This record gives sequence, structure tokens and C-alpha cells, in this order.
Amino acid sequence: MLVLEDNVTIDDLKPYGFHSFKCKGFTRYYRCFSRGCKLMMISVKDRTTPNNLAYAINREIMIDDWYENDPRIHKTPKCSYRSTATPMEIIYELSIEGFLKRV
Repeated sequence: MLVLEDNVTIDDLKPYGFHSFKCKGFTRYYRCFSRGCKLMMISVKDRTTPNNLAYAINREIMIDDWYENDPRIHKTPKCSYRSTATPMEIIYELSIEGFLKRV
């Protein structure tokens, strides 16, 4: 499994098209992909994360299908449909930069 390194912030991920929002005690970083309608999401615990969720949220990278009005992201997602990148290309770029680690 790939996870985000502990020292990586949303400012590091913005050049790769990621956006952030808060949801139920943790922060989520997300990026939508037009090729294949995929969503890449990374959940990060913060100060308000309950202890029972803290163990489940380890900066894991999740790639899933994305559809319009997806309840996992906010009502007006900031999705750039001009990009032709795929989730695997972004994972490759993030790993080259040292933002990811294998656990």
C-alpha cells in the first residue's frame, strides 16, 4: 500500500492538481481525472480527528470511480478536465518527488 509521507502538505500537492476540504474530523485531498472518470483521494487526520478514526486514516491513497454529485467530495468539486493525466501517472510523479512511501 502507498501512503503519503508525513511531511507532505497540501501546498506540496497543489502543483499536481490536488485540492483540500475538511470532513468529519479529518482533511481530504482529492483530484478528479477525466480519463476513466477516476477520483484520487488522500485522507489525513488533524487535531479534531477522533481517536477511533485516527488508526483508520493513515494518509492512504485511494483511487476509485468518480461520478457527478459524488458525496465524498464537496458540492462543487474543482476538477480540471483539461488534464490528460491518469492516476498512475500522478502516483509516478509523486513517488519520484519522494512524497510517497510503501507500507
